[in-house]
Amino acid sequence: MDSIPLWVAMLAALGAVALVLLTCRILHLNRRLALLTSAIESHSELTLRMQLRDANIPIVWWDKTVEPWPDEGKRHRNRSELTHVVLGVPERLRWGTTMRRYQGLLAIGLLGTAAAAVWLFGLAPGVFELAAAWKREILFAALVLFGLLSFYALVQCFRKRLELERLRPAVPPERPSEGR
Repeated sequence: MDSIPLWVAMLAALGAVALVLLTCRILHLNRRLALLTSAIESHSELTLRMQLRDANIPIVWWDKTVEPWPDEGKRHRNRSELTHVVLGVPERLRWGTTMRRYQGLLAIGLLGTAAAAVWLFGLAPGVFELAAAWKREILFAALVLFGLLSFYALVQCFRKRLELERLRPAVPPERPSEGR
């Protein structure tokens, strides 16, 4: 069996290095673009908030994962009074975003706990020999750590669920729309 020529291996290695460098450059540019976009958004939001504070108009922060956006008579040719302004809560702070994160942690914790328990206690045929090859202390530590992770995630899910019930009554009542 013939081996790969040296120049082909060098060319493949050079291509892999070029792809890694290109990927790093693209990630760097994407981070800079995200930073610029968030800076522009935060500046616009800050300017709006300062103008509203000067005009003494209240701001209502709205989390669309708790309640849908308020409609408040947004129809063609309806007159509008500026009684308050509704701003969206940033994505990273929304109830639904953080709840999905905790639910993912809970799933990982439960799966890891189950896998460590199966390996540790040899509940599957043929697994006991594999578990004996591993150190039982490492498997027990994995069981405990995944159990703690799932307990933490479960507590956070319950906390977020209670927070949702606390947030729902704070929704401003809808006003009847004014026709023209």
